[in-house]
Amino acid sequence: DGPFAPSVFARGADLMRRRNCLACHPRGLSSGLTETAGEVSEQHDELLGLSESLVPPALTSVGDKLLRPYLEQAVGGDVPRRLAWLKVDMPRFNHAPDERAAIVDYLIAHDRIPSIAADANSPSPDAGVQLVAGQDLVGRGFSCTACHRVGPYEPRDLALATHGSDLVGLGQRMRRSWFHRWMHGPLRVTPGVEMPAYTEASPGILDSRLDHQLDAIWAALNDPAFVAPTMAGVVEQDLVVPPDGAAAIVRDVFANGPTDAGWTARGLAVGLNNRHNLLIDLETFSVRKWWYGDFARQRARGKTWFWESAGTTLFLADSPAPSLAVERDGQVQFPVRERQTVGWLTNWQRGNDGRDVSLRYELRFPQGLWLDVTETISPQIETADEPRTGWRHSIRVRGLPAGAGALWLHRGDGMQPDPADPRVATFETPVGRGRLRRESATDTPPSRTGWRRLSDARVPANTLAAALLIDAATGEGSGSVTWTIGLHLDAPPPVPAKPLPRVARSLDVLDGFDVVRLPLDDHIMPTGLDWRPDGTLVICSLRGDILLARDTDGDGMEDALSSFADHLAAPFGVLVDGDDILVSHKPEVVRLIDSDGDGRADRSEVLGTGWGFTDNYHDWTVGLVRDAARNLYVVLGSDYQQNGRPPETTRYRGHALRIAPDGVVTSIASGLRFACGIAMNADGAIFVSDNQGEQNPFNEINHLIEGGFYGVPGLYDPRPTPTPQPVSVHVRHPATRSVNGLVFVPLDSRQFPEFAGHGLGCEYDLKALIRFSVQKVGDTYQGATYPFTRPLRSYDRSLRSGTEPQGLMGTMTAAFSPTGDLYVGTFLDSGWLGGTNRGAVVRIRRVGPIPTGIREVRAVSDGFTIEFTHPINAGRAADPNRYTISAYRRIWKGGYATPDRDRHAPRIEHIVVADDARSVRIVLAKMEPGFVYDVAVKAISTDGKPLWPASAHYTLNVVPR
Repeated sequence: DGPFAPSVFARGADLMRRRNCLACHPRGLSSGLTETAGEVSEQHDELLGLSESLVPPALTSVGDKLLRPYLEQAVGGDVPRRLAWLKVDMPRFNHAPDERAAIVDYLIAHDRIPSIAADANSPSPDAGVQLVAGQDLVGRGFSCTACHRVGPYEPRDLALATHGSDLVGLGQRMRRSWFHRWMHGPLRVTPGVEMPAYTEASPGILDSRLDHQLDAIWAALNDPAFVAPTMAGVVEQDLVVPPDGAAAIVRDVFANGPTDAGWTARGLAVGLNNRHNLLIDLETFSVRKWWYGDFARQRARGKTWFWESAGTTLFLADSPAPSLAVERDGQVQFPVRERQTVGWLTNWQRGNDGRDVSLRYELRFPQGLWLDVTETISPQIETADEPRTGWRHSIRVRGLPAGAGALWLHRGDGMQPDPADPRVATFETPVGRGRLRRESATDTPPSRTGWRRLSDARVPANTLAAALLIDAATGEGSGSVTWTIGLHLDAPPPVPAKPLPRVARSLDVLDGFDVVRLPLDDHIMPTGLDWRPDGTLVICSLRGDILLARDTDGDGMEDALSSFADHLAAPFGVLVDGDDILVSHKPEVVRLIDSDGDGRADRSEVLGTGWGFTDNYHDWTVGLVRDAARNLYVVLGSDYQQNGRPPETTRYRGHALRIAPDGVVTSIASGLRFACGIAMNADGAIFVSDNQGEQNPFNEINHLIEGGFYGVPGLYDPRPTPTPQPVSVHVRHPATRSVNGLVFVPLDSRQFPEFAGHGLGCEYDLKALIRFSVQKVGDTYQGATYPFTRPLRSYDRSLRSGTEPQGLMGTMTAAFSPTGDLYVGTFLDSGWLGGTNRGAVVRIRRVGPIPTGIREVRAVSDGFTIEFTHPINAGRAADPNRYTISAYRRIWKGGYATPDRDRHAPRIEHIVVADDARSVRIVLAKMEPGFVYDVAVKAISTDGKPLWPASAHYTLNVVPR
C-alpha cells in the first residue's frame, strides 16, 4: 500500500513471473516448454513426432478469450482437463485470493479488446432458426467436427496440431466477441495455428450470410437443446447399379461395418447389376463382405474420406485370410505375407458388356512359389431351375508345380443369420458339380470336385475347401462357386439428376490476365490436370473420379464433363500417355485403358505398388512426373505421428519413389513430411513441395536428389537419422500455410515470357498462387519466392452481402495447356477449409501488360541482383532508402510453428543500376549462408506506381563465388 505500491497490473505480471507460468505455457514471444518438448521427443523414440503433446496450451490472448470466472479457475489449475491428448498436467496453485485476482486483472488488462456492438441493420435470426442452422453448420456446413470433439462425437486420425477442444457449451468459458475475431482469422491471434479462417459462407444456409452463420454456431453450441452429431459426415456419392448397367468398381478404403468396425484399406468393391455386391480385401485376396441392395456410399467425415456398404450384409469375414491354399506333399500351405500383403494386384477389368469384373494378381507361397491367379465375378440371375439370385465366383490358377493341388477355401462362420438364407449354393469344375447347403456343412463329399472339411490344425474352424480341377500338362487349376440367397428385389428407379446452372465467372486476382472459373460442375475437386492429344482436358478429383472436360459450344472454355474412370482412392496425379491415362492413387500407380473406344476405361493395369497403406487419410500418393528414361516419380505422405501403426504398413511412408518401366519400385529419398507437389524443370531436376509443421520450420520446395534425407524421419526409419539436405527454397509460414502442387513455366511460354523457367506453387489455405525461382550454385539449388496472385480486393463487401467472393478457392494443382494457358485446380475440402466439398478449374490467359515488379532475385558474391519485369526509374532505383533487406533463420525446437530468430538488417554498401534499367545489384556488407533474406522494394517504376510484386524471400544456402 501507499503511493509507491505497484499497480494491480504490475503485481499480476510479477506474480506470473515468480510463479513461472511462462516456463511451461507459450505466450507472446515466450515459447514455454516448446524447446524442451522438442529435445525430449528426439531423445525418446516413442515420443518422436509427438512434441506437440508435451506443450501446454498457449496463453496468448487468454485474457481476451476467457470469461473472468473461468479464467479465475484456470489460473489456479481448478478447471477439468479438456485436452485429452496432452501428455503433461498443470499443477494446482494455492494462490491467495488477492494473488489470483491480480493475475486475472493483469491478463484482462493486457489482452482484452473491447467488444464491438452488433450491426443493428442486420438482425440475426431467432433462436429456433439459429439452433437448427447451427447444428447443421457445426456438422456438414463448416465441418467443425473435422478437428473438434463435439459432446460424445470425437474425430479420428487427427494430427496433433489439428486437435481441437470440445465445442459444446463454449459460452460458459469463452467471450463471444473473441469467438468472432478468432473465426475470421485465427492466425492473427495465435501464429502458426492450423485452424482455417472462415471467410466464405456455407451456401444456402441463412441467406449465405457468414455473419449470421457464425452467430448461429455460437447460439447452437450454447443451447441446452443442441444435439451433437452422431455421424458427423456427408454422403458425397451414393451408388446404385441399374439392372441394365455395367458393374461398378470402387478401389478405395471401405468401412467394414456401420460403426467403425474396422476398415479394409486395400479394398476392391464390386457392385453387380442384380443388386449383389462384395468387397475383396487385397491384402489377403479374400472375400471380406457380401451384401444385397444398394451398392455403396462415399462419406467425408472431417478429413477422412471412405466408402461404406449401402445394403443388407449377408456375409462378413471376422478375420480375413487368403481364400486360396496349395496342397504339396500332403501338407496344406497358405500364402505368406511379405510386409503388408500376400501378393500384388496386377490388373482389374470389366468384361461381358461390363457385367462381369475380373481381377488378376500374383500370390506368394512358401519356398519361392508364386501363383498367377485370375478371379471373375459375375451376376447369377434367378432361373426356373434355381429360383435364387446371387453371384458366381470363378477362379483360374496358373503356375502350380507338378504334383501340387489347389484348394479354394470358404469360411462359413461369416454368414449372417437372415431370412434370405445366404449360402454357398454350388461348387463346380469342368468335370463335376457338388452342392452344399449351410445346414449340411458337416457333409464331406467324396469327390475332389465337391466340398470337404479340412482337418489341418492351421485352418480356422468351420472352414470348407473345394479342390480345383488341375490340368497336369499346364499346371493350371480352375473352378467356380455360386453364392445365392432366396430373395429378389428390383432396384428402385433412379432419381433424375437436376441440371445445375453453370456459368463462367471472372476472378479479380491477377493483373494483365483473364482469370476465369470454368463453367463445370462444382462437385469436381481437382488434384491433377493434363491434356490428351486431341486437346481434351483430363482431371483427377479427390472424390476418386478421372474426368474428361471438353468445350461443346465453341467459346474456348471447357463446359462439359464425362467420366473416364471413377472411384479410385484419392488420386493425386494424372499423366496422359497416348490414348491411356496414368493415375497415382493411394495404394498404387495405374494405367487406365479404354480398349473398346467407348470413352470409358474398362481395364486398369498396376504399374507400381508395394508401399505401406492404411485407412489413415495422411497416406497420400502424390505425382506423377516422368523422366527421359520413362521412369515415374511419386511422393508419399509420412506416418511420423502415427505411433502404434503396424510396422508392416509403414514401408516407404515419407519417401520419394521411382517406378521403373518394368514396375520395380525404388526409394530414392526419405524424410518428407507431407509432400503434396512434384514437378520437373527444364533441366530435368525434380522438385517437391513439403509442408510446415513438426521439424519443418517453413513450407519447403526441395530439390530431389538420390539418397537425400529431408528432415522428418518416418515412424520406423533408421536412427540416428542422416544430416538433412538443405532446403532449396524456404517458403514463409504463416504468410503461406500449405504449398502443394508445383508447375514450371515452359521456357518457350508466350503468355508468361517474363517468368519462363520459374515455378508456381499452389497455396491452398490462403487461396493463392505463389511464384518461385531457383538458382544453381555449384551442386546446390537455392532460390526465392514471390507473391503471384493478388489478395482478393472485393472480399470484405462479399462477406456481408452474401455474394460469392470473386477469388480462388484453395489451390491444389496447376498445369500449362498445349496452347499455353495456365489451368489451376481449386477446391474447398470440409476437413481443411470448412464448408461443403466443392471445387472448380480456373483458366488463366494473358490479355494485357503486367505491372512492373520484381521478376527474379539472384545471389551474387557480395549481395543480390534484382531483375524487374519492366525498366525502372534509374534515379529512384539508385537510392538505398528504396530497399529494405532483413535476414533471419528458424531452428525447430519442438513447436508446430517456429519463430524467427537472429533477425538483422545487413548494411547496404551501394546500389548499381544496370544500363538498361531492368536490374539492380545490391552490394551488402555481409552475406550469411543459412539465412532467409527478405527483400522489399518501394516504388521505383517509371510511372511511380507501387511494384507488384514488391517483395521477395531468398533462401541462401551457398554464397556464390
